[in-house]
Amino acid sequence: MTVLMKNQCRICGSFEGVFLVEKIHGHLKSAWVLCKHCGSAHIDPYPTQEELTKYYNSDYIKMDLSDGMDAGVSHKLRFSDEYRSTVFNEYAYSLNDVGFESGRLINSGDILDYGCADGVFFDFLVAEGVPKENLYGVDIGADMILVAREKGYRCFHIEEISKKNFGLITLWDVIEHVPHPRELVREIKSLLSIGGRVIVQTPHFGDLTLFMKEAFAHYLVVEHLHLFSRKALLALFENEGFECVAQSSFGANAYAKYVSDPYKTAFDKLAKNLTLALPKFFILS
Repeated sequence: MTVLMKNQCRICGSFEGVFLVEKIHGHLKSAWVLCKHCGSAHIDPYPTQEELTKYYNSDYIKMDLSDGMDAGVSHKLRFSDEYRSTVFNEYAYSLNDVGFESGRLINSGDILDYGCADGVFFDFLVAEGVPKENLYGVDIGADMILVAREKGYRCFHIEEISKKNFGLITLWDVIEHVPHPRELVREIKSLLSIGGRVIVQTPHFGDLTLFMKEAFAHYLVVEHLHLFSRKALLALFENEGFECVAQSSFGANAYAKYVSDPYKTAFDKLAKNLTLALPKFFILS
């Protein structure tokens, strides 16, 4: 049933939506709605900037949300040393999927990682041979910025972003956290060198998601604000003058604890080949 959303969709501007699910974690609660116009989902109402700042400055990289809200989300695990090789493999697979191998990374000039967290992508880049002096990062979490700086990286709060031009700007699972995605795209465009590239990775909201209902892994309270449809994400960038030059997909995001092999491997491959899980990857110029 169509309802008037409390907040206008910040992707397309529509007020018409359909209630999807309510998620609760501790004292936090978020309702998710499907936008009738762009086919994306968002939290309704949106959290305030104060709520977001408090959330990301409360030991974000030590959070383990796998105790009921989402069995597949643990920042504590993802940012741990033991998981680093897995994260590095994810970066390598994603980059190779769209033909952006190590040589192109090294020759990209200055690189800005928007939402750099503790500098994990920089760790990957340095291992691939990218000079440290070419790396810049911004984030909202003071504790994460501190960790990245302790590693020797030039990382700043989002409001302190360096007004220079970059040959490559990356957003690894970041745009879904951003309160005002259109403003972000415009800011990124102003920071991009002529001929530069933007890499965007984000969960996909589509038919597979709707079929999974509340089991979809990315309905996170406070943290995820938007879950983009393919149409909406492309339009968001193309309306600001970008062109999508390559795209790829992860699998179906089906966890092994729920779907065992050989069914999981077959399901993931099918979802990837049909781009049912789309983002997870775009590269734009």
